[in-house]
Amino acid sequence: MPLDDSAKHSLLCGDVSESTRVESVEFASNAEFYAAWNTGVFRAINAETGLMIDDFENEVVPAQLVSVVGRIVKSTMESVDLDDDSWEILQKLADLCATAKNSDMPLFFVL
Repeated sequence: MPLDDSAKHSLLCGDVSESTRVESVEFASNAEFYAAWNTGVFRAINAETGLMIDDFENEVVPAQLVSVVGRIVKSTMESVDLDDDSWEILQKLADLCATAKNSDMPLFFVL
């Protein structure tokens, strides 16, 4: 998530450097991503929003959809039996959604 308008512009243009101000949730490994994927949260987000969050391409969640994504993440956390690692990563994503919503910023899913 960009922390300011300059970072938002950099992310949208693909001109990101170490100085780009972002807050992120990073997957430590492909296995961690697929564990989160297997919770169904990304499929639910894609189905409800028309986005295409997957492991093949980058995706931008517009600021107006961030609250929808946050609701889906929280719903998944409440309705799916999650292992500790999946719960932790989804909690970080839920927190990031709340921050993005409060800042009126989009979320970026990048490879």
